[in-house]
Amino acid sequence: MLSGQHNSLGDYTVAVIALREQHRATVKFFLPALRRRRYARHLTVDHLAPMIGVSSNTLGLWETGRHIPPADLFARWRDLLGV
Repeated sequence: MLSGQHNSLGDYTVAVIALREQHRATVKFFLPALRRRRYARHLTVDHLAPMIGVSSNTLGLWETGRHIPPADLFARWRDLLGV
């Protein structure tokens, strides 16, 4: 492997890690608003999860911050609740 390729791969890895951390911080920021909006709309996790395309267990893990959703599903979740 050429030296320049190694640096590019290292730079790419650092950028991916930074994007993941930024996504994690964004999700954590929106969690309280998403939960409040779900409650306000009288939706249960069991009702909302299929609308997003995930299991209720998965949505529960996201809502508690124990797992972080992929960006596309996070966007769908926010869109469905208008957050």
